[in-house]
Amino acid sequence: MKKINIFYHVCLINNGLDIVQEQLYLLYMSGLLSKCNFLNIGILYENIDDYIKLKKIISYYNLNNKIKILYSKYNDNSWEQDTALEFKKYSDKCSDDEYILYFHNKGTTHYNKSSEISTRYWRHYLEYFNILKWEDCVDKLNSGYESCGVQWLPGFYSNHYSGTFFWINTSVIKQIDFNYFKNSSKFGRFCIEAVPGVVEHKAFSFCNLNDDLYSTILIQEKYVCDKQDK
Repeated sequence: MKKINIFYHVCLINNGLDIVQEQLYLLYMSGLLSKCNFLNIGILYENIDDYIKLKKIISYYNLNNKIKILYSKYNDNSWEQDTALEFKKYSDKCSDDEYILYFHNKGTTHYNKSSEISTRYWRHYLEYFNILKWEDCVDKLNSGYESCGVQWLPGFYSNHYSGTFFWINTSVIKQIDFNYFKNSSKFGRFCIEAVPGVVEHKAFSFCNLNDDLYSTILIQEKYVCDKQDK
């Protein structure tokens, strides 16, 4: 099996720490944490106490020294750019093709808003296919697909996995110009969401739903039962 490398962007605002606790548990419980080559985390924080708590939580899961904090800095509205730069730099150095899972603690900016609950269910949808069903993702990449996820949709910048959780080959990332990542901050976080669509490649979507996921309470029974090859 090719190396599985995880890049995880964390924004410690609002309920961000609670989401991280849930997601680290999913990585552990699914078996993905034990199978991955590493888990690299980029962190933006506003409250130093939350950052200290996060480091303690990470140490609890870091039994095999696979988890590394790439950087931590006060939230400067750089969104996910710095973490994306890290997986770009890593991909460029790879001599062989490897697999990358990229995801983030989605939902922090919707805290105490009308979209908070629906965005939580959207996150669970993304986590189900990308983390809990990670072996299916690896199987798709092993079979010849070069990226996979859910909600592969057209967009302003390019096709993208809506929600910014995706698996992708390092060979695809290598083809993207470094300046795309370097300059992405001026376009905002959606530029990182569009990374898989910057270059043409063989993409696979486990599920595409037509619902407005900012306002839909998306129960698991819908996407588990309706899962189709798209």
